[in-house]
Amino acid sequence: MGSNIYMALGAMVLLSVFILSSNTMIQVNSRVVNESEYLITAISIAQNVLDEAKTKAFDEKLVTGTVESENDLTQIMGRESSEIFTYPDLPDSVTKQIYNSTVMYDDFDDYNGYTRTVNTKRADSFQVSSIVQYVDPENPDVTKSSPTFCKRITVIVNSPYLTTPVLLKYAVTY
Repeated sequence: MGSNIYMALGAMVLLSVFILSSNTMIQVNSRVVNESEYLITAISIAQNVLDEAKTKAFDEKLVTGTVESENDLTQIMGRESSEIFTYPDLPDSVTKQIYNSTVMYDDFDDYNGYTRTVNTKRADSFQVSSIVQYVDPENPDVTKSSPTFCKRITVIVNSPYLTTPVLLKYAVTY
């Protein structure tokens, strides 16, 4: 009878260890699933900003005219005075989908210094920012201080739910 008690106690200890390790595994898997969902959402948000910027003219000078050489391009990246609105850009209060940048920006480099706050059903406060730079057309990883026929946008998405910010880059040429 004594050995049966020891076997029952041993079985209870084994069952307890199994339950604890299973619970830990379930918690880790849930955390990974949530982190993956936030990461996919952040990538999607960054891609939306890239897609929006790609629909704009290469340069402000091309909105109303033509460009013959790199010297004709805009020297300073950023918004023109008619494209000023309060940052961070929030969706309009009616549709909750259209951002000011969608309708007010007319060229690619208007997104330099741009910020947007995106709230989703699962997570709030995705902070989006972007930087536009002139880059070497042969090597878009090399920035240039003077105008070239190649610009690169870097979109950065940060959130309290992400361990590291998401960075997406896209180069466009004229």
